[in-house]
Amino acid sequence: MRKIESSAREILVPHVRFIDVWERHQQVVYRRCVAWVGGRRDDADEALSRTAIQAIQKWPRHIEDVEHAKAWLLTVARNICVDLHRERSRKREVSLDTEFDEMQDGRPLPGVPGPEDAYVERERRRRLIACIDALPMRLRQTAKLHFLREMAYRDVARALGISEVNVRKRIQHARDLLRSAIIAAPHAKHTAPEPWDETETACENEAPRMSIVAIQVVRADGVEHDALIELPADVVADPHQIERLETYIRKHPRGWMRRLELGRILAASGRLEEAIAQYRFVLSKQPFRNQPRLELGSILNALGRNADAIDMYTGGDSERLQIRAAVLKASTAAEVVDALGRHVAGDPADPLAPSLLHDALLATGHPGEARQQVLRAIEREPSNVPALERAIIARIRAGDDRGEAAARTDELLQHLRRVAAERAAAHGIAALVALARGQRAEARELMTGYVIRHPLHANAWQWLALVRD
Repeated sequence: MRKIESSAREILVPHVRFIDVWERHQQVVYRRCVAWVGGRRDDADEALSRTAIQAIQKWPRHIEDVEHAKAWLLTVARNICVDLHRERSRKREVSLDTEFDEMQDGRPLPGVPGPEDAYVERERRRRLIACIDALPMRLRQTAKLHFLREMAYRDVARALGISEVNVRKRIQHARDLLRSAIIAAPHAKHTAPEPWDETETACENEAPRMSIVAIQVVRADGVEHDALIELPADVVADPHQIERLETYIRKHPRGWMRRLELGRILAASGRLEEAIAQYRFVLSKQPFRNQPRLELGSILNALGRNADAIDMYTGGDSERLQIRAAVLKASTAAEVVDALGRHVAGDPADPLAPSLLHDALLATGHPGEARQQVLRAIEREPSNVPALERAIIARIRAGDDRGEAAARTDELLQHLRRVAAERAAAHGIAALVALARGQRAEARELMTGYVIRHPLHANAWQWLALVRD
């Protein structure tokens, strides 16, 4: 036990010493970063967190002189600001060069279906819809829900008010008739299908129910980041299920449904690059499916690959996809408000839109309306992480954390820390609550403890700076 305690002390003490030095100089470092990146606050925040992470990795323990430490930190920060400027410039150049090359030779992006694949898939789907429309009425509705909407047997049974056994029998009968029809008339001329009725539309909106999942992303260099992604509510990080799915896919490499399931679980586990590969395969087989596009777009956005996310969103035709693309393309908060205003009212089940609208309303000077958006989102889904975070911060800003009102803040905070226990933002917001209540030492202890446990977490250093301010 003593050896373990000694080893832990050897690891943690240098981090504690570094944090003491860092807190003395972080204001100066941040002001210099703002100047070195041309006044762009987002880039300055990024530079500050990178500086902290690189400095703690290379911290020279022999530094005792305060001014020497300050000069060394500023040197690290300046080099990072230069690197950040080069990265931004390189990304713009690569984006323009790639776009030009694709226009020149017409090559599709890796993993994205080309025009021929899209045409074949579109024709295949048209034939399938036409054949389903020709089925007997008793089978038609069931077949549409299962084959076109991809609803499970139990969900179809619930939607139609029949037993799951009955659904299975109808699907088997419909599958036999469809197989015969497609084989018998491969080149038949098809007419456009009639619009689906209101029952089917309602079923589509109910499945799958989406949620915002808080994950920790660890880059190849060990740096951690908070991330929020959109996944079906029933997806959980399960390493054993990942192994089972990988074994199944090795035996059946051409299927896409198990790959979609695997991609979702990988994403929930924070293994985003592996998840992206699975989603790309799914979309190469099913390019017109909106649901995988929505999920993959959120993953790309979480990784900061906004251009790729916009491409993914604009490739589909659902309203949520178009809204996500519009928000990423918007250059002003007013444009976001215009895009989201009607959408939030028309699609109350969208878990992310209220938080996006909240931020835009706040930026345009409507804090009361902004707050109402996230409160309504929490009423619909108490585990909505971005809505919980914004609601707590709104209470602090409005001074609604005194007396009996403090109990409600504690309730929201407890829920946030239960659903996003390892998220740096959850600890940062808890520290802000303590700070608002005059508990400065407790606030510092909260964030310092988190930084010591996660010294390479970029967001943790940003929250530490915010609490110190």
